[in-house]
Amino acid sequence: PAPTSSSLPTNYAYTFRVDMSTVLQQLEQQGYYQAHDGSRVAKADVKGFYIAGSAEPLSWDFVNLHNKGLQLQPTNDKNIYSVTVVLNPYNEKAISEKFWKPDTSLTVNKVRYYSDQPLVDALFNLSLEEAAKAVEPDSTFRTGAKWAGVWTRDISYSILLAFAYHHPEIAKVSLRKKVKRGRIVQDTGSGGAWPVSSDRTTWILAAWEIYQVTGDEAWLKEVFPIIAATLADDEQTLYNPATGLYRGESSFLDWREQTYPKWMNNADIYVSENLGTNAVHFQAHIIAQSMAQHLGDKRAAVYAQRAEQIKKAINRQLWLAKQQYYAQYTYGRHQLMVSPRFEALGEALSILFNITDPAKAKAIIANAPLTTFGTTCIYPQIPNIPPYHNNGIWPFVQAYWNLAAAKAGNEKVLVHGLAAIYRAAGLFLTNYENMVAATGDFLGTEINSDRMLWSMAGNLAMVHRVFMGMQFSPQGISFNPVVPKVFGGNKTLTHFQYRNATLNITVKGYGNKIASVLIDG
Repeated sequence: PAPTSSSLPTNYAYTFRVDMSTVLQQLEQQGYYQAHDGSRVAKADVKGFYIAGSAEPLSWDFVNLHNKGLQLQPTNDKNIYSVTVVLNPYNEKAISEKFWKPDTSLTVNKVRYYSDQPLVDALFNLSLEEAAKAVEPDSTFRTGAKWAGVWTRDISYSILLAFAYHHPEIAKVSLRKKVKRGRIVQDTGSGGAWPVSSDRTTWILAAWEIYQVTGDEAWLKEVFPIIAATLADDEQTLYNPATGLYRGESSFLDWREQTYPKWMNNADIYVSENLGTNAVHFQAHIIAQSMAQHLGDKRAAVYAQRAEQIKKAINRQLWLAKQQYYAQYTYGRHQLMVSPRFEALGEALSILFNITDPAKAKAIIANAPLTTFGTTCIYPQIPNIPPYHNNGIWPFVQAYWNLAAAKAGNEKVLVHGLAAIYRAAGLFLTNYENMVAATGDFLGTEINSDRMLWSMAGNLAMVHRVFMGMQFSPQGISFNPVVPKVFGGNKTLTHFQYRNATLNITVKGYGNKIASVLIDG
């Protein structure tokens, strides 16, 4: 029976019954079902019937509907399928969780962090614990509590942020999982995967960071042929000589209508040229050049030339002089035009990879459209599209943005970004995948997983890469701490394993200029 009030009560069980007779009849007689718009679904492709929608627990995430208990089941009437879902779900325990304490049964990384900000210390420990829980029996990293397996972009961005130096051996095993036929495996996205979705070269960033941390020559020799073969395929398939940019979907922003106009199909998305994806391709070629030089491979000059072409094209094709930041992407069918939206990850990577000059880097950070609860994936938001990438803040993106703000020397923006990460993790007591930009709440996005790998990596990176200022190279480790005044005081990192050394590091004070350095002092 329908409830008498104007709104549904919490945990309201509702049964949907659907007459599938027309569909079943066509599948049986014709071998396919033809929808009202003329599209056809072959009988062989029908895996089941599912319900989708925007009210919780329904979702428009068609790829994962089978994981959400939303499949309609046959009834006593062969034509009627039904499913019962609990609408307006509410779990008081999950909402009202008020504390976290370390799980002493886990074997956690020995590194410890102590500062004058107890919340930061606790969240560092929480992130270490969640990282330990993410290690699977096959010695790979799980992507998230709700996301099984290894995803190329997720593991790669996570390794670059934190896990190259926290768990390098597990990072290696995880990257090896994403190699097939001597090439890097592309994650799913528009069009299924590669070449429409084309950010698999994030793997190269992670592989190089592992080498920079460990100095493992055998690892370098293992990954270089994979990288060379992948870059060769991408150059043949993705490179647009007319613009100097690489085609393909936005890196990580891979849910079509979340960041692209609805009229764009897979072919249109393939033709588009995204800022973040091209920043990754640029850095991948810079890395390939460095690897080739080290290994004595003659292709080093070719990689250097391609990198320079991409860099010049990004600055020529995507820089918005009025807004003082880069455009999101070029798109169009008969003629490419620029989408003037701000794309946080791409802007950050452009700064971190030195695609910008210092003046542009400062301009991007100063002119970026920030929101109350953090830096949104894109800006402005797309109307009538539910929160996920759109109207969403992702802690791992926020982490890269914070690194860029630190590099550009903008303390105000860095403080805002640090607060965005620590507020969310502190309130939610886990490293969630995302949150609604308009509310700052983890509830309300299309999908959201706790213990998300790249979110915990971003949390850890704020200590290592911002407060401690760690930077790795084949020659060694360097330190360039950036400590906003409100985060001042003493900071100590102990039991940090770097190659054959165990380091204990203390940073005192605030600012971004080192007054003095003491070794064993």
